[in-house]
Amino acid sequence: MGVVEDIRQSVFEAIASNGYALQWAPNELQDDEDLVLIALQNCGRALRHASPRLRDLERVVKVAISANGFAIEFASERLKADESFCLDVLRNSRHSPALQFVSSTLLRNKGFAIRAGMLNEHVLRYLSPDLQDDADVVLSCVSLNGNNLRWASHRLKASQEIVMRSVRKNWIALSWANPELQANKEIVIEAIKISGYALRFASPNLKRDKDCTMAATAMFGWCLEYSDLRDDIDVVKSAISTAGTALCYASPRLKGTPEVVKAACSNDGCALCYASSYLQSQRDVIITAVAQSRQALEYAQGKWSDGKLLSSSISEQCRSHAAFDTFIIGLDCKVSAVALLSPLLISDSATATYMRITIKDHLGISDETSVSLAILNAAARKLGSELYIIKQL
Repeated sequence: MGVVEDIRQSVFEAIASNGYALQWAPNELQDDEDLVLIALQNCGRALRHASPRLRDLERVVKVAISANGFAIEFASERLKADESFCLDVLRNSRHSPALQFVSSTLLRNKGFAIRAGMLNEHVLRYLSPDLQDDADVVLSCVSLNGNNLRWASHRLKASQEIVMRSVRKNWIALSWANPELQANKEIVIEAIKISGYALRFASPNLKRDKDCTMAATAMFGWCLEYSDLRDDIDVVKSAISTAGTALCYASPRLKGTPEVVKAACSNDGCALCYASSYLQSQRDVIITAVAQSRQALEYAQGKWSDGKLLSSSISEQCRSHAAFDTFIIGLDCKVSAVALLSPLLISDSATATYMRITIKDHLGISDETSVSLAILNAAARKLGSELYIIKQL
């Protein structure tokens, strides 16, 4: 008796740290429910080494499946053919592809397929071809996850009702639709409402459609990559309004258009990287970009790529109140733009005093005294922006 207990204790210690060690336990201990449950709690697939009796017990198999959905593979054939048991398993493991291991009889059962399709995202993939061509079954599956359209029959991938239901649940479903429906504007617009990137799977004609492209770029500017309207100023403006660096997908003509490039740089200063060489050397474009992001100076060309020279030039320009107002309002009073005026801000002139008060009002700083560089830095942190400090300071 002492030897048996010693063996049981050794097995207990082994499976407590690694459930798969159950495979080396004596047959009688592989039929010990208490020991097997300990093994299954940390390694569901250890069920394969449990005794046939335990692999036929629902409570034991459910413990294994809760640890690893694939453990159903080692359940008894009776349980894998039990509709109630299998539905219960799927109900508690929505994302698990456990259905592949259930009885082939169940996989040909329409009633089971419809109920299972509302519980688990992987059902349609493992059903029989007949059920993958059944509209009721497919609608049930795509209602849970539209991407299930991938496993529908070719006939149902051409069904407007099914494809529409699919893209409303998952925009990627558009990629599996019949080409004729990828050219259906109503369906493509529905997919774009979920994600602008759905434009990628639209037909060539719809990639040239302004409504589709505008809807996509208004959501994600980088969707301009999939449009064939990269030379349309309205489309490009829509894209750069949400992502300035989407300028990289604009046509060469628009990359050389000051209005477009300035709009892009106002959104993201680093968009200067994609402007034409000529505009990368233009002072007003560089100021717009650097005002948004100090990093933009890396992409400037010509003499204005020298930050010190640029700052001095701006300060000289803004010596009059009117010129300063035009400058600061035009740049939306970005903190990094304010810092470009640093040579004037640290002076004691009347212009500097006016500038400090105006900046204080724009940034909503409560300090009634002058707007020192310390205050500007505090404002920069508050606004989540980085202050562009000129080396000469």
